[in-house]
Amino acid sequence: MYQADQVELWCGDFFALGAGDVADCTALYDRAALIALPPLMRARYCEHLSNVLVPGCQGVLITLDYDQTQKAGPPFAVTDEEVKVLLGEYWALAELEEQDILAESWKFVQDGVDRLEERVYQLAKR
Repeated sequence: MYQADQVELWCGDFFALGAGDVADCTALYDRAALIALPPLMRARYCEHLSNVLVPGCQGVLITLDYDQTQKAGPPFAVTDEEVKVLLGEYWALAELEEQDILAESWKFVQDGVDRLEERVYQLAKR
């Protein structure tokens, strides 16, 4: 564990975390966890996240969306619809921004991807 002021970073098996371990966690930031996981693990990740975090927890989720047939992941494409299916039951979701970032992502361009959208969501645990 790494700590600076009130921020703690933990390194380990996410699925080994229990609700008691994160009972005082009030915020989360997911920049690369959800998009790093294949589809079946994404569902497991979101279910576990929803089970261990307390109501009122706030968060930011950043996803990428592109034609997955043009480039194998990771990072994997996660559509807006999938975010709503995976998190919508337990989280209030608000899309804050959607931006085309293909021009800034040369690896995607080199792989022949013709569309790369980054979405930022605000999350609030119900």
